Amino acid sequence: MGSRINTIMQTCFFAISGVLPREEVIAQIKKAIKKTYGKRGDAVVQQNYAAVDAALAHLHQVTVPEKVSATFDILPMLPLESPAFVHEVLGAMAAGHGDLLPVSALPAGGTFPTGTSKWETRNIAQMIPAWDEELCIQCGKCVMVCPHAVIRAKVYDGALLADAPATFKSAKPKWKNMDGEFYTLQVAPEDCTGCKLCVEICPVKSKSEAKHKAINMEMQAPLRDTEVKNWNFFEALPSVDRSRLSHTQVKDIQLLDPLFEFSGACAGCGETPYLKLLTQLFGDRLYIANATGCSSIYGGNLPTTPYTQNKSGRGPTWSNSLFEDNAEFGMGMRLALDQQKGYAEVLLGRLASTLGDDLVTATLNADQSKERRSGKNWPELTQCRLARCLRSPIRWCARACGLSVAMAGRTTLALAGWTMCWVRDRTSRCWCSIRRRIRIQAVRCRSPRHGARWRSLPKAPSRTARRISRWRLWLTVRYTWRGSRWAEAICRR
Repeated sequence: MGSRINTIMQTCFFAISGVLPREEVIAQIKKAIKKTYGKRGDAVVQQNYAAVDAALAHLHQVTVPEKVSATFDILPMLPLESPAFVHEVLGAMAAGHGDLLPVSALPAGGTFPTGTSKWETRNIAQMIPAWDEELCIQCGKCVMVCPHAVIRAKVYDGALLADAPATFKSAKPKWKNMDGEFYTLQVAPEDCTGCKLCVEICPVKSKSEAKHKAINMEMQAPLRDTEVKNWNFFEALPSVDRSRLSHTQVKDIQLLDPLFEFSGACAGCGETPYLKLLTQLFGDRLYIANATGCSSIYGGNLPTTPYTQNKSGRGPTWSNSLFEDNAEFGMGMRLALDQQKGYAEVLLGRLASTLGDDLVTATLNADQSKERRSGKNWPELTQCRLARCLRSPIRWCARACGLSVAMAGRTTLALAGWTMCWVRDRTSRCWCSIRRRIRIQAVRCRSPRHGARWRSLPKAPSRTARRISRWRLWLTVRYTWRGSRWAEAICRR
C-alpha cells in the first residue's frame, strides 16, 4: 500500500470508537475494498484485506504516563541561530502564538523581511535525493524541475575544497574554460519534500544497474546530519558570475541563484519551478503582478516569505491583486515605472548644469535593456521592441482561463499560476508558451486609435495561425497538440 494509510486509519477509528458494531463495520470496509480495487485483480484486494486484519491484530491501548519522562525539549519552530526578529516574532507566529505578540514587536512601517523561508526547515521527507557524481552528466534538469529550489549547483575554485566536510561531493565541471574548478550538486535535506521529480527527470541510467540513476532517492534520517553540514558549506561557496553563463541553456541556468526558494507549495508543485526560473533569469529586475490563487498563498504568506535577495540585498518586486485582474494590475505597475522614469529624466535635465552635460547625456542614453554584461552568451531575453523602448503607448495582454500575462515595454510584467513568458528581441516578437489545459479565451489589443477591444478566439484547437486583428498591433495564436503538448501564442508587429 506504500505510504497510504486511509484504509488502516479508517479501520482503527471504527474499531476504537464503537460508533457501529465492530464486525459489521469491518465487513462494510472489506466490501468497499472489493468494489474499489476488484478490477485490479484479486491479489490487490487480498493485500488490502490483510492490511485491515493486521491493523486489528496490532491495535492495543497506550497508557499515558502521569508525568513527562522525556529528556529533550521540543525544538522551536524557527532555529535559535536565525535573526532575532525571525526567531522571536515570526517564530511566535509559526507556533500559533501570534495573538500574544505586543504591537511594539511588529515593524513600525509594517514591512517584513524577505528570504525568511530558509529558516523554516520542515523535515517532512522520508527519502531525499542523493547525487552520484561519477554518473552525472551535469545537465541541470533536476535543478530546473525542483519545485522548492532544494537542489542547487555551483562551479567554484578548487582551492575552496580545503575546508570542505569529509562527505562533501564534487566533480570536474563539464563546461569549457572552467579548468581548475569543481562542480557540486547539493540537496538541502531538511527542506526537501520528497516529490521525486528530480529522479523522474534524470536522463542518465547506470549500464550495470538499470534502476540506478545519477540522482536516487535514499532514506533521509541517516543522511540528515552530514548533508546539513554539506549544505551549509555549499551555501558559503561563491556564486558563478552571471556573465559567464548562457541564459538560454538549461545546463547554464542551473548555476544561476534562484530568488524564490523553500516555499510552502505542495510537494511536486507544477507552478513554482516557473517562478523560480523567472527569478533566475531576471533576478532583481523582475516585477510580478500576482493574481489571487495558489501563487499568492505560497508566495506572500506569513510568517515566512519565499522571495529572497541576491548578494547585493536586492530581489524581485512582487505584489498581489485580490481579483483576477493582474494583467491590468501589472499595467499599472508598468505605468508607475514609466512615470518615475520620466520624473527622473526631468530632474536630471534640471541638474545638467551642476552634474555636467556629459554625465547627464550618458545617463539618459545609457542602454538599460539588459544587465551590465559582456560577451556573446548574454541572451536577448529582457528586451522587447513591442512598445518602442517604452515610448509607444501600445500594450497587449492575453487572458487565459483566469490566468493572465501582461507584457509592456522591455520586460515581462505579470505572471499568474504557471503561465510561462519569454521575451525575444532578435526577431522583434513576443511569445509566451502556455500549457495545454489553459485555453486562451480572448485577446485584448490596445492602440491609441482604436482603444482597447476584446477579440474571442476559436474554442476548437487549430494548428493554423489565426489573424485576430488588422490593427497596427495584431496577434496570432497557434495551438500545437503534438510533441511536448504546448500551446504557443505569438504577438508580432
